[in-house]
Parts: sequence; C-alpha cells; structure tokens
Amino acid sequence: MNDPRFLLRTPAPSGPPVLWVLLGLMAGAHVLRTFFTLPSDVPAGALSMESLLRGEWWSVLTYPFTHRDVLHLVTNLALLALFGHAVERQAGGRHLLYIFIAGAWAGAGLHLMLWPDAPPVIGASGGAYAVIGAFGALFPEYDLLRPLRGILPGRLKAKRLFPALLAVHVGLELLRRFAAEDAPAWIGEQAHLVHAGGLLAGWLYGRYLAAEDVSGAEAWNDFFPQGLRRRYRDRDSGVPVAAGLPPRRQEESEFPVLPAPLRELSDTEFLSERVDPILEKLYDKGADQLTADERAVLEEASRRFSRDRR
Repeated sequence: MNDPRFLLRTPAPSGPPVLWVLLGLMAGAHVLRTFFTLPSDVPAGALSMESLLRGEWWSVLTYPFTHRDVLHLVTNLALLALFGHAVERQAGGRHLLYIFIAGAWAGAGLHLMLWPDAPPVIGASGGAYAVIGAFGALFPEYDLLRPLRGILPGRLKAKRLFPALLAVHVGLELLRRFAAEDAPAWIGEQAHLVHAGGLLAGWLYGRYLAAEDVSGAEAWNDFFPQGLRRRYRDRDSGVPVAAGLPPRRQEESEFPVLPAPLRELSDTEFLSERVDPILEKLYDKGADQLTADERAVLEEASRRFSRDRR
C-alpha cells in the first residue's frame, strides 16, 4: 500500500515470547537486588560515566533491569505490556528485543553525552519508550482511546503519541536545566533524555519496519528526511505518492477489484463506514485474518488518499 495508514504488513511468525522473557528478567532482577545485595546509594548494575571509566562495561547491559523501587518497576512493566504485545505480534520477538535494546542504549548514550556528570542511570524506561515509539510508527492510525470509548469521547491516534511525548520530555529536560530551583522535585528525579532518546530510536526503528517491503537503497532513502527529496520530485512529475513511503510496485491482479458501492461515499463516510472497522480488525487479529474484500477496501483507500490533490 502507498499510504502508511493502511499498510498491510504480514504478521511475524510465532516464536519465543520475548516480551514475557523481558518482563520476567526485569521482575527477577529487582527481586535479586532487593534481597541479595547490600543497600547502597548507587544501585548495583547502575550505569554512569564513572562506572564506564572504571571498566564496568557490563553496566550497559544491567542498567535496564535495575529499578529504584517497586513503583518504578511496575510503571515500566505496564508500559512494555501495553505496547509490546502488538509490536511483537507484528514485528516478531527478534525485532522487539532489538527495539528494546536500541532504545535503552540510545537513551543512555544521549543522556551521558549531554550530561556526563549525571547521577547513575537505572531502569528500563529507555527501552519501554522505544517500544511506544515503534508502536506509533507501526500503528499510526490506531485509536488509543478505543478501549475507553464508552467513557471518554473523541479519538487519540497513535501517530500523535511520538511528537507529544518527545516534546514533553525535551521540555522537562530544559526545565530541569534552566529552572532547576523553581521546578518540582520529581522533575529532577527523572532521566528525561533517556526517555526522549529511547522514544526517537524506537520510532525510527518502527518506521524502518513499516517500509521494509521496499528493498535496498529505496528503503534507506525513505527512512528519514532524505525521502523528502523523492516525494517532492515525484509530486512534480505527477506520480501519486503518499508522504512516508514510496509507491509499491505491484501487479494489477494482486488485489481483487473492489465491488462498486451502493451509493457514492464521501471520503469521511468511506473512512468511518468501511475503512475504520477493517483497521480495528487488522489491529486485533492481524493481516492474515483479512478477507479478500477487506483487502480490496484497504487498497481502494490507499489509491483514494494517496492521489495528488494540488
């Protein structure tokens, strides 16, 4: 599909439950630290520039599994459980693990690079935020308020989550740096750069996975801002493209012909009456459960909303 909102990505084959392994390791590491280590101002396994200079390279691996207290642990467990299941089902356990590690390392690297004398870093927040970023990239049109539809009105698309969280944590970091005396105490206790770096790494990884059906140089050129040049070039040449992904090369017979509707639907009616129910089924059950007619509806949506409307 041309439009990332209607991207059909074949669910990854089942494999070892990486999400549950990560959750178990985090919980087990906290139990071990609580009952089998001596109390200390610097928790065992914490990461800092000082620990790296002492040659404690293993702290890069242990810090995501070290948490300050039960509330800190439960928060990260909840974030991973809420967003990690869908990411693992679509991308596979291997990519979920890579996303978690990339987010943890990217967040810690950004934190230590911009604040080398910072207190030691602990917690899986960088990895958890990376999973959130990947979820927003893989399921941009998913309504996060759908489970609460009977309680809260309106919609909150997952694609809004990445810029909102990134702005919040960058803003909190600036507040801590330049208004530390007036800022609440809890702001200084959070490693906001770890959150921001992990979120960015996960979103980029998710964008790459969403475009993985494009091979080689095309995928990389569309991976980040380089793709802007292609989009403007193709727009000027009259080639219909959607922002984010190059046109997919496919045979005309790849999808069945969409049956003619009983009446002509407006774009809004087409989305709400025909596309939204299929997208919900796609998220709940995966692309392999879609019928041929449902795939045809999504293909029609891709054609309708990716054409040039200058």
